[in-house]
Amino acid sequence: MQIGNLIIQHFFKLGSFGLINNIFGDLFIGVLTMYGLQTISQGHQNHQAAKIWEGILIIALPLIFAGLTLLTMGQGGNSIAFRIVTLLPSPPDC
Repeated sequence: MQIGNLIIQHFFKLGSFGLINNIFGDLFIGVLTMYGLQTISQGHQNHQAAKIWEGILIIALPLIFAGLTLLTMGQGGNSIAFRIVTLLPSPPDC
């Protein structure tokens, strides 16, 4: 879906705004968060600290990807690193 967004943004520009038409990324992050919460709950019930940390990492992963996106934006929008990082799931407001 991200590749489709890049194509849409290339052909349909609204000044300095980009058209983002991707609900699947938001749904993926929502399901990933629910899975992380379930993993934390299972770790808490079974007294497994590793499971709790795994759940925290699962929830934090999109935020980490958003941070990587912001870091690579300084290199310019045409860098290979920026193009790779934009394919990773991250919150839509980044």
